Amino acid sequence: MLPLVCTNILVKCRKYAPLRLSFDFKEKKATLRTCSFARTDHVDPCEDLKSKGNNVLHVSFCGLCETDGCNSVGRLVIPWLLMILLALLVIA
Repeated sequence: MLPLVCTNILVKCRKYAPLRLSFDFKEKKATLRTCSFARTDHVDPCEDLKSKGNNVLHVSFCGLCETDGCNSVGRLVIPWLLMILLALLVIA
């Protein structure tokens, strides 16, 4: 079995919908950010993924968003770190 690795990736999906999926796999939590087909009147990728869950894989969150990059986390981390570093330099 491959080890699970935590990654934060900004996904650019172009013509597909960005998808963020959080799940428990064999009692380990993981998050997957990828691209999926957009939701339509007949197809909902998140509902399909949630219905596939079983005793080994449990989907705890699935979300589609409408714009590129909206499934990323921590976009404001770098500006906040920069502000903290500048404040520390001013104080010192």
